[in-house]
Amino acid sequence: MMAWTVRSSGELAAGADATLYGRNDASTWWSVLDAGLGWGWVRAGDVALQPGTDLDRIPLR
Repeated sequence: MMAWTVRSSGELAAGADATLYGRNDASTWWSVLDAGLGWGWVRAGDVALQPGTDLDRIPLR
């Protein structure tokens, strides 16, 4: 599991943390789980991944 911070996206507040579980083929969307909102997709451009995150380790969904 990778940690990330949302800059802005739908119902997640800017700066919110959620768990990243997957990505689409182009790595333009992330599959996430937020304790309060449940499962969803977030546009990759709205996410700041932790430095050193290995995108190859994030499974396709």
